Amino acid sequence: NADPWGDTQTTITGNLAQMDIQIHATQPAVKRDLKLQLQPFSTDPVTQFHAVLEKLNPATLLSDAPHASLSVFANLTQNESGQLTGRILVENHAATTMNDGGLPFSAISTQALITSEVFKLQDIRARIATDEIISGNLIWHWKEKSASADLLVSKLNPRHIDSRIRAARVSGQIQLEGNTQTQSARVHLKDNSVSLSAAVMRSGERITLEKFNLQHSKSQLTGQGKLDLGNEQSFELSGNLASFNIADFIQAPDSNLNAMIDLSGKLSPQISGILSYTIQKSRLAKFPVTGTGQIAFNGLDQFKGKAELTAGSNHFIAQGNIGESGNAFQLTVNAPSLAQIGFGLAGDLQAHFTLN
Repeated sequence: NADPWGDTQTTITGNLAQMDIQIHATQPAVKRDLKLQLQPFSTDPVTQFHAVLEKLNPATLLSDAPHASLSVFANLTQNESGQLTGRILVENHAATTMNDGGLPFSAISTQALITSEVFKLQDIRARIATDEIISGNLIWHWKEKSASADLLVSKLNPRHIDSRIRAARVSGQIQLEGNTQTQSARVHLKDNSVSLSAAVMRSGERITLEKFNLQHSKSQLTGQGKLDLGNEQSFELSGNLASFNIADFIQAPDSNLNAMIDLSGKLSPQISGILSYTIQKSRLAKFPVTGTGQIAFNGLDQFKGKAELTAGSNHFIAQGNIGESGNAFQLTVNAPSLAQIGFGLAGDLQAHFTLN
């Protein structure tokens, strides 16, 4: 999966007052050229920057990055005020959904402005296929080391981002701001039936999910939490489902879920904590769902507690300890009608396991 640049030719001409740098990658059927003009001892040393970079794949630089085939075009020239300004265009020739390992955007363009004081991306426009779905501005202050962005979302179909999500046409606003000490993000998106509001704040070593609210008709998911990035990396997360229908958001059986979930613990030296939940007055397909549980865990191999779930005539219970010498863990499954659970299941299952 290598993405070699091939043989690269670099030419530098000029003197200490002004010099031109040209970099050319000689690769068949691919154009990758960089041109810079510098005045090394001036306040704003870059007077020209031109780039044509074809067939760039982020996944060749970072193993976890999505695959894409990007072409980058930049033409920046210093104006009479000493500002480096011009247009930047990024085209994606292999756009696909994120759940397929790709990038959904087909093109992103912006008007850049760079000085010794600020870096601005103005008139940002992002497209998926032929639809312009994001527009806005971003600014970075070099001296203060602070940034802010204000982005407008217009008629975005979430299914273009992840094909497993139900189709919609959401619009709204995304606001980002921060400096070296604090950062925040606020999201407000909605269409005729779906709305999403979220606010995340980071201050020093603490990240706080101040609010999360996802709603479709009567379906509602709310949550909040925090993560301390100190030595133990402690965390807390709580969420509530109210009249929540999974089928409103993804392809799944019709449901009406009412539940409370709490999770707390720490990530270091290994993940550990307590998970508790309560499910009541709920329904999956046409069948009632209830359940309660509290499980303490230490790493991924030590568990202690009890968890129960009843879906229709199917009953699941797990209790005991696992991972410590002399303890026992029991799992009992009494599921005479798996079809009631949905998700393509069928048949019946009766089982009892004891692990010592």
